[in-house]
Amino acid sequence: REEQTRKRGAGAACPCCLPCRDRRVDKQHQHLPRSAPAPNKGSGSMVLWTRRRHKRLVKEVFSGNPHSTDMNESEMERLTVYALTTPKKLPEIGLYLERRVGKKFARKEYGHLQVAIRIMHQLIVACHADLRLFAKVVERLTKFLLRQLDAPDLQVLGCETLTVFANTQDEAQQARSLLPFVDDLVRLCLDSHPRPDLRLRIREAGLRAMLTIVVVMDSGLAEQLGKILPAVLANMNTQAQEERQR
Repeated sequence: REEQTRKRGAGAACPCCLPCRDRRVDKQHQHLPRSAPAPNKGSGSMVLWTRRRHKRLVKEVFSGNPHSTDMNESEMERLTVYALTTPKKLPEIGLYLERRVGKKFARKEYGHLQVAIRIMHQLIVACHADLRLFAKVVERLTKFLLRQLDAPDLQVLGCETLTVFANTQDEAQQARSLLPFVDDLVRLCLDSHPRPDLRLRIREAGLRAMLTIVVVMDSGLAEQLGKILPAVLANMNTQAQEERQR
């Protein structure tokens, strides 16, 4: 009996965790004293949850229909508050929106693409003090939209994005960030789309964005006037001819 009792005791369970395999205590297992708290197994998940929070907040703004331009305004407010209170996350939010625009464009889900750009518009306005943190993303998205020659709606959206972006620039950023768009706007102002209604819409959007840049930059556009004035004059001549035909 004493021998049997001794064998049972040798196979006793570990006092701080579940019984080890084969009812033997692994020599390499580090036992915690009874008074020590157990490790928090969810700590890693909590960190991952925090890192992905900006993605969840962005996703909640979109509707379930990928072709719908509807936005969840209450979730947009939550995302805006999060961006304002956690500006260090703005670069990640911008990059995530840029990736979503690319995916939606590839899938031709233009409704959600427009929602992503409108989210960017609101973040530009609300977080203009920290715009430098995601300005490069805004510039890349704007160029991408302006150069979609087969998608007039996206070109117009690009002009709207540029207008919002230009109105939040300070003097130190103006020349560096806005001048690269002049050539794209001149091309839009001289657009020759076969459909007259779309051609007029594209040109009007280009002219509005060009006017914003001219007003914002003022004297900083002196070297670009040689490109801008012909585009403006061409539209004035076109308008005059249309009025005479009427």
